[in-house]
Amino acid sequence: MRVSGTSGGGGATYAGAGVDLAAAAASVDRLRALAASHVEEAGRTQSAADRLSSLDVPVIELPRLYQAGMDRAGVEILGRALLSGLAGGT
Repeated sequence: MRVSGTSGGGGATYAGAGVDLAAAAASVDRLRALAASHVEEAGRTQSAADRLSSLDVPVIELPRLYQAGMDRAGVEILGRALLSGLAGGT
């Protein structure tokens, strides 16, 4: 990889592509942290599922919502999943 010049932010850029290497590295770090948090959350979800499976009660799995807040659309998604689960659907 050839590095030359600087971007407007003062970071090095990949020659000919206009890629700010510092910004790209920061993005990789943020993505790595996001992936780690998703792995951690998946572990907690699996632990909860394991505990619930030992009970003699029906368990309805709800979809994970990837949004900042709960709005009407999110409530409707969960409502449809609950109705389907209560009706015996998947």
